Formats: sequence, structure tokens, C-alpha cells
Amino acid sequence: MAFLQGVKDFLGIGRGKIDIQLKKYSYILGEIVEGTIILSLNKPVDAQGLSIQMICNQITTKWNPQTRHNDELTVSLLDFTQPIDNAKTYPAGNTTYPFQIKIPANILDKPKIPDGFAGTLVRTAEALNHTPVTIQWWLIARLSVKGIDTVKQINILVG
Repeated sequence: MAFLQGVKDFLGIGRGKIDIQLKKYSYILGEIVEGTIILSLNKPVDAQGLSIQMICNQITTKWNPQTRHNDELTVSLLDFTQPIDNAKTYPAGNTTYPFQIKIPANILDKPKIPDGFAGTLVRTAEALNHTPVTIQWWLIARLSVKGIDTVKQINILVG
């Protein structure tokens, strides 16, 4: 029985959940995202910390006539993690943690093109004008624990 409990603890089964609530879900470059992380734990949890992460990816889609599928090339434009709380024993129940994280104002000024062969593909596709480019923004709240972290990921619109 102790082994089964150890596996449940490692996997985070029954630990609880984490959620992100925002004042709004649509932003412009340079704006501050304000929100709250809601940690709902079933029992106290020893954790290395609580954080909010902002990710921005540029996804370039190119038709590959050889495979007759679209190939996607993802380039990370931003991957920033902001600590919210330190290592400690997080209490059982619902606890809220307000946060603010700024969207960089100039992140999309110049699209990033990767080096090497992938960059050659992007430049060639741009030259042929067949390069749909999508920009995706994510917020990820993470309670870092031994085993599998408790995580919540949401998409935000930045335009």
C-alpha cells in the first residue's frame, strides 16, 4: 500500500489542481497581463516553488509536395519564467496568488529565422510566398514538485 501511495504522490494523483484567471484574454504588445493563480490542494505539498511562464512561438507552415503534408517549423520568440512564490510547504485548500507579467513591446519587430537547414527552408518558403506564419502566446502556471509538476496552460491573444 505504501508503494501505491508513493506512485500516486510521484504522479500527482489526488494532489489537487492549479488554475489561471485573467482580467482579460486579449492584449497588445507592451501591455501587462494581470491575473491570479489559484492553487487548490487536497493536502499540504512540499514544492520547490510556484511560477508563471510566458511563451511566444512563431510557427511557419510550408507545404511539402514530397510528403503531401504541411511541415511546421516552430521558433521560440520568448520563454520567460517569473517566480511567484518560493520553496515551502504549500497549504491544503484554495490559495490565490496575484501576478503581473509584461508582454515585450518589440518581440515581433523582426521575425526570427533559425540557423542552418531549417532557416534555409523558411527563407525559401518566404521567397515563394507560401509561408503562413502563426504567432502563439501561452501562459503556464507551475507548482514545481518532486515527481510530476502541477501545471495549467492557457492561450492568450496578443495582437
